[in-house]
Amino acid sequence: MRRVVVLLMFVGLGRATAQEILPGFYFETGSTALSQAMLNRLAFGGYISPEIVSKSESKWKGADLSSGAIYEWSLGMNSRPVDLKDSSRQLEFQGVHVAKFGGFGAQHSGDALKLAFRGNLPYVGETLELGRNRLLAYSGFGLQSEFKYKSHYVGFGVANYSSYRSFETHDMVFSTDSAAERLSMNGQWSSVNASGNNVALQGYYRWSHVKNDGGKFHYWSATVYNIGFVHLSKAQVESRGAQWDLNKGFRPLAWQGTDEVQWSQSVLAPRDLQVSDWLTNKKDTLIQGLDILDQERSGWVLTPFRAQFMHNTGSFTAVVTYRNLPGFAPRLSFSHGFNAGFKSGRSMGFSPAISLGGWDTYDINFQFWLLKYNTEEPMNRLSVNVSLQGLEAWVAPQNQHGAGASLYIGYRI
Repeated sequence: MRRVVVLLMFVGLGRATAQEILPGFYFETGSTALSQAMLNRLAFGGYISPEIVSKSESKWKGADLSSGAIYEWSLGMNSRPVDLKDSSRQLEFQGVHVAKFGGFGAQHSGDALKLAFRGNLPYVGETLELGRNRLLAYSGFGLQSEFKYKSHYVGFGVANYSSYRSFETHDMVFSTDSAAERLSMNGQWSSVNASGNNVALQGYYRWSHVKNDGGKFHYWSATVYNIGFVHLSKAQVESRGAQWDLNKGFRPLAWQGTDEVQWSQSVLAPRDLQVSDWLTNKKDTLIQGLDILDQERSGWVLTPFRAQFMHNTGSFTAVVTYRNLPGFAPRLSFSHGFNAGFKSGRSMGFSPAISLGGWDTYDINFQFWLLKYNTEEPMNRLSVNVSLQGLEAWVAPQNQHGAGASLYIGYRI
């Protein structure tokens, strides 16, 4: 991979160019049901105490809740012409970047959260309608190059998804009798678990247009980022009540009805009344009763891409974002930019914003940028861009949900 990066850095450098190094990171979390304190521990690890769970449980209602988190560490190298007016070449090499990325997206019911975080004992004598739930979690490492043709930017890349997991349920029901002696469950599910070297072929496209008519500035852009397909090799697939194509695919052709399965608690001595002991005694009975289909499959699936449309008027910006992840609704963001200071060789500003949708209901955001440059040269020497998403969740993580941050630095060498 190192040789590929070096070769791409020198593609199209037949005229004077400036190289700009761009390190950065980005993370985002969101939910309509989980507090930020829970999201932080789910995304980055940590103990979720009963107190944290109890503060979120009041929001675990309904069958169409969502949660998710994503992160990316990246290092880019951009190539820019020194003479910006030189348009002798219509096809220009823009640069390359490498990134380590990961995340998850989930669409779930409130009852599914109850069973996952509190178990069945608090709901003895009740039936939990788990319903339909979807989860996709992934992580990997990628390389991408970018080229410009007039107002079009096109990129091609490869990635290795070291982990790719999906899980979905249909019509799931779970109950415990009032004496806590018998458990019953019904419903269908399927899970896909692929690890190791899962190669993805993915692309990048951005169209941009600028109009300045009589001092009225407008900028439009439409972007599709990391869209492509990842090949899952020898993925482990488990399912119940799913009908499969014999040759390919990770989506069941159809779902068929299943029978309710019941288990009785094992008769154990008081000192052995632990969940681990009960599972050890009942493991074979559980698996046999559920009639799980276990198979190994290979094939292609769509990557977790991002699509975005932007309109900027110089001070006001509107952005619509969509991510191909479970539970993520199209997100609409509005922001207004302010110039905080400008003098020869330096400018800085900030931009408050509000966004609606995504994995969350709303977020209050803030962005700050700094540009420092040499007035005798056309290229910026240093740029810093910092953003915070979900300020309300940063201030009150126990009660609010949905937060994120990013830092990108550009330095010309």
